[in-house]
Amino acid sequence: MIINTRADLEALRGTPDWPVALRLLAGSTVGWRRPEGAPAYERNADTSALDRLGMTPTELQAELDAAGIVIDPPQPPPLREVPPEPPPSFLARDLLALLTIVDRRAIGVAIAADDELLLLWEGLLGQGEAPIRTTAQRFQRGWAGLSAALGGARADEIATALGIVPPAS
Repeated sequence: MIINTRADLEALRGTPDWPVALRLLAGSTVGWRRPEGAPAYERNADTSALDRLGMTPTELQAELDAAGIVIDPPQPPPLREVPPEPPPSFLARDLLALLTIVDRRAIGVAIAADDELLLLWEGLLGQGEAPIRTTAQRFQRGWAGLSAALGGARADEIATALGIVPPAS
């Protein structure tokens, strides 16, 4: 059913399509918008379809009443919770790609002297494609060891290259 003009609408009067057309027209007059940061949707009246037909909301309501059509009050769409942003993360391979031979030697010395750091290093090597979350305690401990082994300035360079904020020491 195409209704571009008032004549198109009037041509449906008295046919089974008349109530359908009125319902569609009534539905086109209500929209919803949710301003950024707003807790709920706001009703947004839109009379553009009525305007094209030379009809007012009052005239539409009169036609609905005459046809015995009761339109339920419009309801806003359900609110969808926006999931929180995931914590910053990176891939182990990206970190490993940034390490120089000098970095790897310093890490070798550090893990030889600290069993916990050795286990964290082996975990990093086995991480695969799973992201490393910078909010994880394991990352925090590992980063502290990396910073101690390489020095704060080099660790900061790596953090910047990974696009992460290093944990406070």
